[in-house]
Amino acid sequence: MGPSALKNEKKIGIIISMFLILTSCTQEKVRSNEALNEEVRIVPSSLFMGEVKKLKPHLGMTTGCVKVNYKGDKEWMEVKYEIWENGQLKSNTNLIKTHLKNGFNGEVSISLRDINLDNSEPSQSSIMTIVISDQSGYSSSSQNVEKYPKFYGSSPFNLQKEFKTSVDQELSIWGLMATDIEKTQGYHEESTIEATAKKVDWALVIKINFYDKNM
Repeated sequence: MGPSALKNEKKIGIIISMFLILTSCTQEKVRSNEALNEEVRIVPSSLFMGEVKKLKPHLGMTTGCVKVNYKGDKEWMEVKYEIWENGQLKSNTNLIKTHLKNGFNGEVSISLRDINLDNSEPSQSSIMTIVISDQSGYSSSSQNVEKYPKFYGSSPFNLQKEFKTSVDQELSIWGLMATDIEKTQGYHEESTIEATAKKVDWALVIKINFYDKNM
């Protein structure tokens, strides 16, 4: 094989290497752009709107609701809840998930209702119902959840402002905060639901996350 043939082989090798590098960079750029195009918008809402708000005091429920607008190609949206005690995460439980097609534009709503015993005294657990709904219908899940101690006072943490963010993390959308009323008269809401959960004596935090089937 002559010198010219060797030079040609080297040139071909260099061209192939450059092609592979450019292809890899292009694929990485495409993946990065896809990740940047994925975002979710969370908007505060209410389970009781308009005239229906009159019914809320009669139903004996603690409620929350947010609108969720997700643009991206993740295949699943899941709702979970966490229990916090004295600033520490005690447990987390997956509740319900829904399969997505071309994103999601709907609501996630929450209700908590005390379970009364035979003597009409409330038990130490509540029935929590989570509903995921959009124009195509809804799916729901109900579960008994542990309550805070009887001598605690509680109030919900509802989002006050909408926000946009990426979907590479779990998103806190609602919380129920409780404090020992023998030690304090209440609590101060921090900038986020989870930050507040770390400050109070007891908290229930509802989160959503988006993922693919292979995760």
